[in-house]
Amino acid sequence: MCKKFDQNAGKLERWIDFERSSSFSCEDKKLGSEGYLKAYDTTEKTWRHLNFFQSQCDLRAWIPRVDLGNGKIRHVQTPWECHAAGFTSLFEFS
Repeated sequence: MCKKFDQNAGKLERWIDFERSSSFSCEDKKLGSEGYLKAYDTTEKTWRHLNFFQSQCDLRAWIPRVDLGNGKIRHVQTPWECHAAGFTSLFEFS
């Protein structure tokens, strides 16, 4: 994890990544399948988090996508995501 702080802009960015060759828990309720799968590829996502003192704080992460093996590819759910896209759960419920 790395961070970038721009005091003049009042912005803090936290970058999050996962370890190579990690397996991710994934389930498809419609198909009744679940298991641990390796990353197929990744996409970059950003979430607005609670302010860090007076500075805006954003989480930026490389989110793995997994191949479910049935022709479907799905993003792995992160623990900080909330139902509203673009915000962490702490930001949503504060």
